[in-house]
Amino acid sequence: MSGRDDPAAGIAAADDPAAVRRYDVLDTPPDRAFDAITAIAARLLDVPVAVVSIVDENRIWFKSRHGIDLREVGRDAGLASAILQHEPWVVTDAETDARVLANPLMAGDTGFRFYAGVPLTTSDGHNLGTLCVMDKQPRRITDAEMATLVDLAAVVVDELELRVSARRTTDLEEQLRTQAHALTAETVEGTMQRIVAFAVDTIEGCDHASISLLEGTHIATRVTSDARVADVDIVQYETGEGPCVDVVNQGMNSVYAEDLTDDPRWPRFGPRAAAAGMRRLLAIRLLADRTLGALNLYARLPRAYGATDRATGVIFATHAGIALAAVEARTEAHRVEHLEQALSSRELIGQAQGILMERERITPDQAFDVLRRASQHLNVKLREVAQLLVDTGERPATGADTRPPA
Repeated sequence: MSGRDDPAAGIAAADDPAAVRRYDVLDTPPDRAFDAITAIAARLLDVPVAVVSIVDENRIWFKSRHGIDLREVGRDAGLASAILQHEPWVVTDAETDARVLANPLMAGDTGFRFYAGVPLTTSDGHNLGTLCVMDKQPRRITDAEMATLVDLAAVVVDELELRVSARRTTDLEEQLRTQAHALTAETVEGTMQRIVAFAVDTIEGCDHASISLLEGTHIATRVTSDARVADVDIVQYETGEGPCVDVVNQGMNSVYAEDLTDDPRWPRFGPRAAAAGMRRLLAIRLLADRTLGALNLYARLPRAYGATDRATGVIFATHAGIALAAVEARTEAHRVEHLEQALSSRELIGQAQGILMERERITPDQAFDVLRRASQHLNVKLREVAQLLVDTGERPATGADTRPPA
């Protein structure tokens, strides 16, 4: 019996209602994007019904439904098991399958005999629901048809993630805008301490954070959210390798390690960091008119950061650089004007990077390079390119199509 036919295979211990609420999708109006996906699924698999379902605590709600009038069904045990799996779930003939004899979609007036569902699994492993297709005739599903359904389910998740990212980015920008202005009256140490505390509280998956500053030719940790992070930072400085060292010494915008345990880039630092309980690290350059240092975001679990989290980290680092530059400029005659210009430019550039990263699935470095090349090609300032992208949503011309391959 294969995983797609075994009702016990891959069933999660429990779904997380908080994960569903995070996407704020329940009871929202019909949406053309999701309706297009269910219509395509029904057409490509030659079935009359396709549904995008979301699991609530006491019901299974249909975000999009093609070929069926039902808006929701009760959280029947058999159907809930299908949705809680991490693998596709298939019923070829409901009349002979004991798993679904009492299923509300298979019994009664609806009378569906064929069901194939693929879980909608988020980047952090939560199953929100399924993309499923149904037919009143028994049938089998081919490997090619299942691959199509899996691909379409991934598109559903991507669409949900993009909407969460847009909401979070807007909220975060407003929070940080208020925070950045408030920081201008505080010391540099207090400013940095607020930044690392805010990073841990806001970026999902981030357990600890630190700020490393370039002092002459040396890098030093100035603030941390936890003393253990300072010890791990020191290992980077002692070995001369690690994401933070690469960011500062090589001028990279960010360096990301999914799992430090066996990352070949840092054979001396990585295992020692993992032994100290830090498996993942995202280091982002703090930049004003020069490289100031790096914001280091640590996680105890490997692969803890999704694309949205990395984009959020870029925004944090942008504001950290602004705050530090503002303190350094405190005694200058045009401090206020300087801060407002820097804040506006960095916010725009950070927001534009985030848009490119989410839309094109590229890294912060690649997103910044797109903006830089567009600035050179159009012969305008980087800030103006970022403003155009944020205002219009159109990718700026770079003189050549250098988008990463799909």
